Amino acid sequence: MRRLSWGAVLVLFVMMAGHASAAEKCFRFKTKTTEAFLRLDLPEGNGKVTGSETGTVQDDEQGYYTSWESTLSGKRKGNRLTVSVETRIEDDLQKDKKTYEIGKDGVITAGKDRYEPLDCAKAQPAQ
Repeated sequence: MRRLSWGAVLVLFVMMAGHASAAEKCFRFKTKTTEAFLRLDLPEGNGKVTGSETGTVQDDEQGYYTSWESTLSGKRKGNRLTVSVETRIEDDLQKDKKTYEIGKDGVITAGKDRYEPLDCAKAQPAQ
Protein backbone atom coordinates (compact mmCIF):
# COMPACT_ATOMS: atom_id res chain seq x y z
CA MET A 1 0.00 0.00 0.00
CA ARG A 2 1.35 3.42 -0.92
CA ARG A 3 1.28 6.17 1.68
CA LEU A 4 0.35 9.72 0.76
CA SER A 5 2.78 12.50 1.53
CA TRP A 6 1.63 15.42 3.68
CA GLY A 7 1.73 17.56 0.55
CA ALA A 8 -0.68 15.21 -1.24
CA VAL A 9 -2.98 15.17 1.79
CA LEU A 10 -2.96 18.98 1.85
CA VAL A 11 -3.82 19.13 -1.87
CA LEU A 12 -6.75 16.73 -1.34
CA PHE A 13 -7.99 18.78 1.61
CA VAL A 14 -7.88 22.02 -0.42
CA MET A 15 -9.71 20.35 -3.32
CA MET A 16 -12.46 19.14 -0.97
CA ALA A 17 -12.80 22.43 0.94
CA GLY A 18 -15.20 23.94 -1.59
CA HIS A 19 -17.56 20.96 -1.41
CA ALA A 20 -19.84 20.84 1.63
CA SER A 21 -21.13 17.45 2.66
CA ALA A 22 -24.85 16.93 2.11
CA ALA A 23 -27.44 15.90 4.66
CA GLU A 24 -30.90 14.53 3.91
CA LYS A 25 -33.55 17.17 4.68
CA CYS A 26 -37.30 16.86 4.21
CA PHE A 27 -40.05 19.42 3.72
CA ARG A 28 -43.85 19.47 3.33
CA PHE A 29 -46.10 21.72 1.26
CA LYS A 30 -49.84 21.59 2.08
CA THR A 31 -52.93 23.45 0.95
CA LYS A 32 -56.63 22.58 1.05
CA THR A 33 -56.26 20.38 -2.07
CA THR A 34 -52.53 19.71 -2.51
CA GLU A 35 -49.90 17.95 -0.44
CA ALA A 36 -46.26 17.46 -1.47
CA PHE A 37 -43.17 16.06 0.19
CA LEU A 38 -39.73 17.28 -0.83
CA ARG A 39 -36.66 15.21 0.13
CA LEU A 40 -33.28 16.82 -0.57
CA ASP A 41 -29.63 15.89 -0.16
CA LEU A 42 -28.77 19.43 0.84
CA PRO A 43 -25.26 20.70 1.60
CA GLU A 44 -24.79 23.08 4.55
CA GLY A 45 -22.88 25.43 2.26
CA ASN A 46 -22.54 25.79 -1.49
CA GLY A 47 -22.58 22.56 -3.49
CA LYS A 48 -24.54 19.95 -5.39
CA VAL A 49 -28.22 19.36 -4.57
CA THR A 50 -30.25 16.28 -5.48
CA GLY A 51 -33.67 15.16 -4.38
CA SER A 52 -37.20 14.06 -5.09
CA GLU A 53 -40.73 15.30 -4.62
CA THR A 54 -43.96 13.34 -4.45
CA GLY A 55 -47.36 14.92 -4.30
CA THR A 56 -51.09 14.57 -4.69
CA VAL A 57 -53.99 16.80 -5.61
CA GLN A 58 -57.41 15.84 -4.22
CA ASP A 59 -59.94 18.48 -5.22
CA ASP A 60 -63.38 17.06 -4.42
CA GLU A 61 -65.18 20.28 -5.49
CA GLN A 62 -63.71 20.10 -8.99
CA GLY A 63 -63.64 16.30 -9.14
CA TYR A 64 -59.91 16.41 -9.93
CA TYR A 65 -57.39 13.95 -8.54
CA THR A 66 -53.80 13.36 -9.58
CA SER A 67 -50.36 12.58 -8.24
CA TRP A 68 -46.81 13.21 -9.38
CA GLU A 69 -43.21 12.26 -8.76
CA SER A 70 -40.26 14.53 -9.50
CA THR A 71 -36.49 14.27 -9.43
CA LEU A 72 -34.37 17.36 -8.81
CA SER A 73 -30.70 18.08 -9.41
CA GLY A 74 -28.75 21.29 -9.31
CA LYS A 75 -26.72 23.56 -7.08
CA ARG A 76 -26.93 25.49 -3.86
CA LYS A 77 -25.32 28.91 -3.72
CA GLY A 78 -25.94 30.73 -0.46
CA ASN A 79 -29.64 30.50 0.34
CA ARG A 80 -30.66 29.80 -3.26
CA LEU A 81 -31.21 26.41 -4.89
CA THR A 82 -31.24 26.34 -8.68
CA VAL A 83 -32.41 22.95 -9.94
CA SER A 84 -33.57 21.06 -12.99
CA VAL A 85 -36.81 19.20 -12.33
CA GLU A 86 -38.21 16.17 -14.16
CA THR A 87 -41.83 15.45 -13.23
CA ARG A 88 -43.90 12.39 -14.10
CA ILE A 89 -47.59 13.17 -13.94
CA GLU A 90 -50.41 11.24 -15.62
CA ASP A 91 -48.11 9.35 -18.03
CA ASP A 92 -46.40 12.59 -19.05
CA LEU A 93 -42.80 13.67 -18.46
CA GLN A 94 -42.32 17.39 -17.87
CA LYS A 95 -38.93 19.13 -17.59
CA ASP A 96 -38.45 22.49 -15.93
CA LYS A 97 -35.98 24.70 -14.09
CA LYS A 98 -36.88 25.92 -10.62
CA THR A 99 -35.40 28.25 -8.02
CA TYR A 100 -35.96 27.73 -4.31
CA GLU A 101 -35.02 30.13 -1.51
CA ILE A 102 -34.01 28.85 1.92
CA GLY A 103 -35.22 31.09 4.75
CA LYS A 104 -33.44 31.62 8.07
CA ASP A 105 -36.21 29.54 9.68
CA GLY A 106 -35.39 26.58 7.42
CA VAL A 107 -38.51 27.05 5.30
CA ILE A 108 -38.00 26.63 1.55
CA THR A 109 -40.06 28.75 -0.82
CA ALA A 110 -40.58 28.57 -4.57
CA GLY A 111 -42.74 31.47 -5.66
CA LYS A 112 -45.84 31.31 -3.45
CA ASP A 113 -45.21 27.68 -2.47
CA ARG A 114 -43.94 27.25 1.10
CA TYR A 115 -42.25 24.00 2.15
CA GLU A 116 -42.03 23.57 5.93
CA PRO A 117 -39.19 21.48 7.44
CA LEU A 118 -40.33 17.98 8.38
CA ASP A 119 -38.81 14.92 10.04
CA CYS A 120 -37.89 12.65 7.11
CA ALA A 121 -39.56 9.67 8.83
CA LYS A 122 -42.88 11.51 8.37
CA ALA A 123 -42.28 12.52 4.74
CA GLN A 124 -44.72 10.08 3.14
CA PRO A 125 -47.70 11.19 1.05
CA ALA A 126 -51.16 10.25 2.26
CA GLN A 127 -52.64 7.25 0.49
